[in-house]
Amino acid sequence: MLEYPVTLETEACPAPFDANTRCGVATVPANWAKPDGRTLGIWFASVPAPSGTSTGVTVPFHGGPGEAISEFADVYLALVPALPDRDMLLVDLRGNGRSGRLGCPALDNAQWRADGQQQVDANGDCAREVGPRRDDYTTVGSVLDVEAIRRALNLPKPSLLGASYGTWPVQTYAVLFPDLVQAAVIDGIIAFDHDPWGRMYTDGLQRVLRLRCERTMLCDPAEADARVRQVAASLAAQPVPFPNSTRLLTEGTFSGVSVYAIQYAFADYLTAVDQAANGDFGPLLALTEALTPPPGVGGGGSALTVVIACNEYSAPFDLDHKLAKRTAEFDRGLAGLPDDAFGWFSKQGWVDSAMEQVNFCLEYPKPLFSPKLRPPYDGPFPDVPMLMLNGDLDLQAPLEMAERAKQDWPNSVLLTIKDSPHVTLRFSECSLFTALSFLQNPVLPDPGTCDD
Repeated sequence: MLEYPVTLETEACPAPFDANTRCGVATVPANWAKPDGRTLGIWFASVPAPSGTSTGVTVPFHGGPGEAISEFADVYLALVPALPDRDMLLVDLRGNGRSGRLGCPALDNAQWRADGQQQVDANGDCAREVGPRRDDYTTVGSVLDVEAIRRALNLPKPSLLGASYGTWPVQTYAVLFPDLVQAAVIDGIIAFDHDPWGRMYTDGLQRVLRLRCERTMLCDPAEADARVRQVAASLAAQPVPFPNSTRLLTEGTFSGVSVYAIQYAFADYLTAVDQAANGDFGPLLALTEALTPPPGVGGGGSALTVVIACNEYSAPFDLDHKLAKRTAEFDRGLAGLPDDAFGWFSKQGWVDSAMEQVNFCLEYPKPLFSPKLRPPYDGPFPDVPMLMLNGDLDLQAPLEMAERAKQDWPNSVLLTIKDSPHVTLRFSECSLFTALSFLQNPVLPDPGTCDD
């Protein structure tokens, strides 16, 4: 596929890039499997090595899907001085920011982040609004864009850095180009081997609640666990309306907000749960509104959250089937799970969460892109040096998922960063120092490097 020529047009770089950076737009095939058709413009910025002598290029991949790396350029430019012998290549992946933002009114105009059946309907509406173009937006397509730009710029062999969803393209890149990739760092890891029911998340919620109670000494783990279960059951029986709104605080809403609140607002979460258990849901309603703002309409491609997830993530039904058959498959699978499959939450309560893609894609049209553009779920996984980082408090990509991903990579080390939530590079000096040292000199560290 990469034998197909891509063209580059240089343009002025936006802030915060300096005059030494080369920015531009690459014209690439919308469908790499049939490259003679429609094209896309993919924005890039190539930052030269500070030393003037380059031994490689660092290629970072940001989160999402649906976050434009150009909007976070200052974060990555701050890493450049610590990598003096390496160029850096920043690319807004297709559908993001300066690479043709892919949005849809169903999400961009939403007043709040939907869950339950509202989420399923909104995702189906979004897919239909995007139309057949949705088949052009795949992780493999984005990786081929980046690799084509690297080759066209004649940059040296890449080392990769991925955070959150960015770990998905990094792993894809390493499988597709094992002889090119010098090293890879992934942080807040999304595994190819992904439970379609999301039980790694609900297992992680119970584990992290215990850890937070023990480490903060703000709660007794058993008592906190019991109160969360009580509130979940209460909301399953009787949802609570938000003030001056048609929105309801359901068990599904509560299961989703728990993922964020336990990581980032633990003391407030405990207070809100205690008061809700006593019948006062005001603090929990306020916390939910604070932690789940409405979807934005910034440079990130809001539709990519749906399109990438439904094109690529595992689901407990076959997307090749029509809606009625998908629904029947889903209902049979859910009925076959034990009642306590999702820890604190009823089976329907977890299905209705905005957090995990359980029935997220139920109304998504059948994907029609080439099998060549599907992620390499089954490898073969090469011996590319892979530094894996995950916080033990992470609930957006829980440690349970990182441990599953670790099994794929034969030449890897997983560092578990104590007390870190999602994406350890933001919270741990040891994690950041170790990652930068490894990118500059790809020798895997000792597994206990950040234990102290």
